[in-house]
Amino acid sequence: SEKALGLAYLPEVSYYEMGEWSLNADDAELIEHVKHHAAGGFGSSNADKFVKGGIWKNFLVKYEESNRIHKKTLRLSELAKKIGSEQFDEMLLKTEANDALWHGVFGGVYLPNLRDNCYKHIIECEKRLGLSKSVEISDENFDGYMEARLKNDSFYTVFEEKNGGQMTDFSSFGGLFNYQNTLTRRKEAYHSKFFESKGTPKEATDEGIDTIHDITVEGAEVLKENLFYDWYQKNSFIEHISDDSFDLHSFFACSFREYGDFANQPFKLATEDKKSVGFERDGGIYIFGDKHNAKITKTFKITDEALKFDIVLKTDFDASFVFAEEFNLHFCDYEELLVNGEKLSNGKLSFESIFHLKFEDTVNQKEILFELETPFSAFVVPTITVSQNERGAELCTQGVSIAFFSEFIREHSFVGKLKIKG
Repeated sequence: SEKALGLAYLPEVSYYEMGEWSLNADDAELIEHVKHHAAGGFGSSNADKFVKGGIWKNFLVKYEESNRIHKKTLRLSELAKKIGSEQFDEMLLKTEANDALWHGVFGGVYLPNLRDNCYKHIIECEKRLGLSKSVEISDENFDGYMEARLKNDSFYTVFEEKNGGQMTDFSSFGGLFNYQNTLTRRKEAYHSKFFESKGTPKEATDEGIDTIHDITVEGAEVLKENLFYDWYQKNSFIEHISDDSFDLHSFFACSFREYGDFANQPFKLATEDKKSVGFERDGGIYIFGDKHNAKITKTFKITDEALKFDIVLKTDFDASFVFAEEFNLHFCDYEELLVNGEKLSNGKLSFESIFHLKFEDTVNQKEILFELETPFSAFVVPTITVSQNERGAELCTQGVSIAFFSEFIREHSFVGKLKIKG
């Protein structure tokens, strides 16, 4: 009924705040200062018009967990063209609900149930592709490094060259559940605001709270007790070289001393066949600025019932260290989760000289079982994030961190099996 006034193009972003939220923590704090300074000289309306944040897709850079979900949907989209199934297409479309991929005032990627829902449909799609035992190598993340996908008829795993040759996907076909759906604890721009004292703190009501400054003093203390940042991604098969600073609390707080360069550095895909893959890294142990050569090789083999692992560390440095192999697993219900028969809800757990570690998932009625060839001590602690939401702030258990550890000199190995039973 009306003639067009002219051309208009929408930017690749939603509203102004979304652009702020997509920035990393330091830049998000900086843009507030820039905007305030610009408003002082040119007015608030002009500041809002010209001072912009990032683009929406920066969430895929900010949160590796979001990027993995997104890249899996791209992989499945390519396969969907060849399959030509309406049922497959519908399952695929359900994986693409982007509320699980970003974070602002609402939980978004911080809410495990949203990520679980994406993975449920991703695993449904993967199940439709077939359950035969296989090993596939590709760059499905488009990051220039290879990923290895190992699959049998019960589960599949994904290992990434770029991220330490570590496991970033551990998905059960029977439960349609990704036990590797964890979240790394990161600094967020709003964290400092939780602890600013402005006015009289008050309790949240049914209508929520006005701002995050209205959190109670008691609530702020609980947040402080659980606010820690990880300097590496919370994947599985992470190798640490530490000392007597490695204990139950330092593992929980990620504050132990690290002497190796394996936890957050790339490995190289060294071997592959129809049943196994191997990764390696020529790295080092660093003491007072001096590097001592060290090498880690990892071999993963898929069988009908298990993922077999063989990890070997060798160094020319003749000193005693603590070797720790870290895993991070995700579950639905941490109140009912049993770890070797003990409830994690009782707090942090410690085991000495064990050959087996069993997690009983009562929701999916599955058991995650570690079987080791030699005894290790083990810590099991919750991974808790602190995030803002529409009611102020919340604590959320994202997973459990497991560390198998023992002392070594010059050479060490970690050999065993990882199973999903039930």
